[in-house]
Amino acid sequence: MHPNLAGKKAVKVNYVNVAIEARRSRTLIGHDGCAYQEVRNKIKAILKPEVAKTRESQGPNGAKLTKSQELIKRLRIEKKEIARERDILATQLTRAKLIISEYEKRGKNKTPS
Repeated sequence: MHPNLAGKKAVKVNYVNVAIEARRSRTLIGHDGCAYQEVRNKIKAILKPEVAKTRESQGPNGAKLTKSQELIKRLRIEKKEIARERDILATQLTRAKLIISEYEKRGKNKTPS
């Protein structure tokens, strides 16, 4: 458990405490459309079970979503998460290529003895 939370008798489940325990920024779970929407939805369900279920099944105008619309909504969220992962991997790949290039340059500059 995080040291700031360890001394407390009971810890409430909320966005701040989950972020502290995970040692991550609250903004990653602090708003709809955030990086970890599934985690946010689980916290919402704990905080207000009925409200969370109702909001997930409603469209922007408050109308109930059809199964197709719910599927589309979930797929869009999943697509955003996959795109985020792709961007992270692309960045890591670029860094690796730069490191390899640097090592290759160092290797060519060495003269055999």
